[in-house]
Amino acid sequence: LLTGLILDMNSFTGSIPSLTTNTLLNNLNVSSNLLTGSIPSLTTNTALAVFNINSNNITGSIPSITLNTALTDFNVSRNALTGSIPSITSNTSLATFYVNQNGLTGDIPDLTPLTITGGSFAENSLSTLSSTKDSAANTKLNENWSATQTIAPTNVTATQSGTDIIVSWDDIEYTSVGTYKVYSSTSQGGPYNTLQGTIARNAGHTI
Repeated sequence: LLTGLILDMNSFTGSIPSLTTNTLLNNLNVSSNLLTGSIPSLTTNTALAVFNINSNNITGSIPSITLNTALTDFNVSRNALTGSIPSITSNTSLATFYVNQNGLTGDIPDLTPLTITGGSFAENSLSTLSSTKDSAANTKLNENWSATQTIAPTNVTATQSGTDIIVSWDDIEYTSVGTYKVYSSTSQGGPYNTLQGTIARNAGHTI
């Protein structure tokens, strides 16, 4: 039975297949590819310790990882995920938790009872009204996470200039640097392809 799948830093396309029958899988690393689609259910993968899909084009939400109590390293950064961060209170073995550079919204989880020593919430649209959650995230992730959350650009315009298309928007003041992801499509409503990240969030961009 499959216990590890390490296919990082290739140019694989397509989606992540169902992992339901791979109950002994403990290490999945398909980072830095060209994968699309959504994250499959992980409820039967209770032996999973490492889950790394960073730097792909994965969409949809982060599935429940409540039953994945063996998880030590979780990295879904640099994708196009939306929705909220699921509960991680049962994931007491977590050492790293990276969800940065997606389109996540809602409240951040409370990291206080966890032994996380690395990770990032940066460059999403997350928030919290809890000073306890805010302080724990800043300390355990070693970042001012709230200063990096993205506000959607306003007054976006696209102007053709020769073979270039110049995309611009109103300046936004940030307390931390960051970038937008630029997507394009030849059809209204998609499907969309990732072009590249902008240099900054308060400037125009040439495609």
